[in-house]
Amino acid sequence: MKVSIYDVANATGLSIATVSRALNDPDHVRPKNLAKVQQAILELGYAPNAMAQNLARQRSTLVGVLFEPNAQDSTYGMECLAGFSSVLEANGYHALLLSNRGEESLRECLDLMQRNLIVGVASLTGYHLDLLHKTFEEDPGCCFGYIGKPRGKNVCNVYAGYEQYVTEILRSLKQEGHTKVLALFSTEDNTRRFRCAQDSIGDGMTEDHAVLAMSIPVNGPLDRAVEQAIVNAFRGDIVPVVFADSVKEAAGLLDVCRRNDIHIPKDFAMVTVSHCPGESNLLSAGIRSYLVPARRMGESLARMLLRRIRGEIQPEQQVILGHYE
Repeated sequence: MKVSIYDVANATGLSIATVSRALNDPDHVRPKNLAKVQQAILELGYAPNAMAQNLARQRSTLVGVLFEPNAQDSTYGMECLAGFSSVLEANGYHALLLSNRGEESLRECLDLMQRNLIVGVASLTGYHLDLLHKTFEEDPGCCFGYIGKPRGKNVCNVYAGYEQYVTEILRSLKQEGHTKVLALFSTEDNTRRFRCAQDSIGDGMTEDHAVLAMSIPVNGPLDRAVEQAIVNAFRGDIVPVVFADSVKEAAGLLDVCRRNDIHIPKDFAMVTVSHCPGESNLLSAGIRSYLVPARRMGESLARMLLRRIRGEIQPEQQVILGHYE
């Protein structure tokens, strides 16, 4: 059962007014009473309602976080949110999760900001960034930050450098003698960027057998055409190496092989992008993993946004590079 401020008051023998003052204005509470409240909070596990505190203070400590519902099924989304939230909370702020639905969500953010219920906005996924950026860039003092490719001057952003690290992965595969790659992707945008990275390393890496824009559903069957393309590639003995855009795609490929009784050749190699140390080891110890640290990206974005909230209004951009584990 959820612990309330009344439970804290009963446990300490203090009035609700004193407990409330200890939570919202501790400098004006006797040290002895403040210690009682703090001890009761720890023992009872009381968590004050951030929205209610904001209304009482007329000063918000909430940051609106635009988050995709399906990001809850990805390590990237949850690691990024965990890093972002941890920095906020360490500085007395809290994340208010908002579904990223384009114009509808944008209107909601603007309304919350006008009513002083949130002090900033962060987008942790790449959805609707053009719309969000266009709106918030018009206000140089607006506290807006996002994770994604740099798009302008008046906001702060953190970027993993997708093109750079995919180019690095492909170049290393080419140096090892691999000339064909089966590529699995979660989005059309990543497919396009992969092709650009492939072009940048020159001749020697073909795309004849690339499976493009493959999407692995969390629940439900894999698209039959994509599955058949994977089966044909393996049974045709043309797949010495696979590049998986994420551990989810890697898991999907291994599941296709299992269900279709496909024998994986000895010279088979797989490189996957992970967002949490050791994530790929859950699938197979032999998978090479390129770590793009999502938690650190979230932490960096939160620090940037906090600086803007505190009045240090200047554009900031940071590229966080990944590395092989």
